[in-house]
Amino acid sequence: KALLNDDKVNVSHSEITTFWNGTDEQINKLVRYAEKDAKLVLDLLKKMNFLDKFFELSKVSGLILQDCLDGGEAQRVENLLLKEFNRNDFVLPCKPHDRENDENINQELKGALVLEPITGLHSDSVVYLDFKSMYPSIFISYNICPTTLLKENIEGIETSEVPFSTSFVSKSVKEGMMPKILKMLIEERDKSRAIIKKTADVETKRILEAKQQALKIMSNAFYGYTGYIRARLYIIDIANTITGCGRYLINRTKDIVEKETSYKVVYGDTDSIMVKIDTNNLDTAFEKGVELERMINKDLRDIVEIKIEKVFKTLLILSKKRYVGLSFEKSQKEWKEEIVMKGIETVRRDWCDLTTKTLYNVLNILLKEQDEKKAFSYVKDILTKLEKNQIPIEDLLITKSISKAISSYKGVQPHINLVKKMKKRDGTAPGVGDRVSYVIVKGLQILSERSEDPEYVKKNNIPIDAKYYVENQILPPLERVFEVIGFSKMELLGIGRQTLLKEIFKNNNSTTNGNHLENSLPSYDNLSCLKCGKTYRRIPLIGKCIDCQGEIVFSQGEKKSRYIEPTLGEVTISENQV
Repeated sequence: KALLNDDKVNVSHSEITTFWNGTDEQINKLVRYAEKDAKLVLDLLKKMNFLDKFFELSKVSGLILQDCLDGGEAQRVENLLLKEFNRNDFVLPCKPHDRENDENINQELKGALVLEPITGLHSDSVVYLDFKSMYPSIFISYNICPTTLLKENIEGIETSEVPFSTSFVSKSVKEGMMPKILKMLIEERDKSRAIIKKTADVETKRILEAKQQALKIMSNAFYGYTGYIRARLYIIDIANTITGCGRYLINRTKDIVEKETSYKVVYGDTDSIMVKIDTNNLDTAFEKGVELERMINKDLRDIVEIKIEKVFKTLLILSKKRYVGLSFEKSQKEWKEEIVMKGIETVRRDWCDLTTKTLYNVLNILLKEQDEKKAFSYVKDILTKLEKNQIPIEDLLITKSISKAISSYKGVQPHINLVKKMKKRDGTAPGVGDRVSYVIVKGLQILSERSEDPEYVKKNNIPIDAKYYVENQILPPLERVFEVIGFSKMELLGIGRQTLLKEIFKNNNSTTNGNHLENSLPSYDNLSCLKCGKTYRRIPLIGKCIDCQGEIVFSQGEKKSRYIEPTLGEVTISENQV
């Protein structure tokens, strides 16, 4: 709808069988539905130019288009190698059928280096430096190839100095086939990118953009191919040499920056590093990034080339491979702003829209305003509105699919339980293949029995379970974010518990079965059943007393309460507790 301003014919998945066995009118509608679905897919492919990349991959690899669509990277690389090796009078080994006796089969493929990040919110500019075609450049610089690999030392043969345990003859002795092919791919890509910058023709740009993308994909796949056990040229020593060189270059780059400047490398991953610059000015940060670029390239000349890609005005690092930053890239002397996320999910199918919106807005406040307290207050406000039932029910919908017959589901799932309820009410309900949207409402039943149809909830004015949404939807994705900016997990959980206090403790001196309950306890010794008095070290899995199904509460001596006071001051949590 958003991309094509068009829509599907309105037939739900569960209606298809009925229509197939139905009237002429239903059959005709089903035909229109199927025809429209096929056309929409084709229109999307054309509109988004999704096939362009595969046309170019077909040209580069020499495979037919269908094989490029169906096959993986190994098939494309292998076909290109067969073509180029054949031109140079090489015969490649046959595809392997059994590698159980291969001496390299038990060797481990060691991956890339990921530097330990300096977590937290970095408000000074961080420059992002990226190695240009790192792994292909390593192949070329060190002349790495099956045709140049030395199985044993041969006196008098000049070798390439590789920062790893393997040996390859130098280019002066013999240039490897893989380096030759990769050099050709990189040069072709550089030509395409140069034309893209100069041309104003939209169609030419579209084709060349697909071409340079295909060339990039092909050149970056060579390393993985040599470590792929079903490849003709599976040589684990070569794959390990490539990643070993990569680890060496990342560490060496970090040393160059931190020994020759006052800057700090805050993170590095595979083929890039992030360097914190002591300025908030984008132009100054970019200039210093260019200086770093020159310094590193001077030291690593003839091996790899590094280039400044972007500047993060603010950067929030949560852990390895998980960060979000306010990125700026220079385009024709103007700064282009973008929020870049890696490893941080803002959308998940088991999250309601309120979770996504809250997380996204928190990240926006942190990155653009750098105001941790404001982000904390924003979350508190959302939770207060949730408690007061001021959040639109559309923002609380959780959606899941029915993948098989209702009777086939084992255990009780919220969306399946809702379907059963809907069938009992009026006989109509979603079927196999349909998606079911539901909310969780208040009640004493187990969670799966409290899923409800949103329209039914609105019609009957049923209150939603704010506690569920706080503890299971809103807070979990926010915990790590607030933890790294100095708010403890206990403080964050304390927000949710405090906003729900009024509802949970409407009567401050409540009693249950003659037991007086305190408003709250500062700590507790154990858990106990209000009905029979049995004590527990931890709450039973069923959530109730095992003997009498009574309510479980906190106990401290003779005092009992449903609530433990949250600690809002400075809290230290050990690594094990987290």
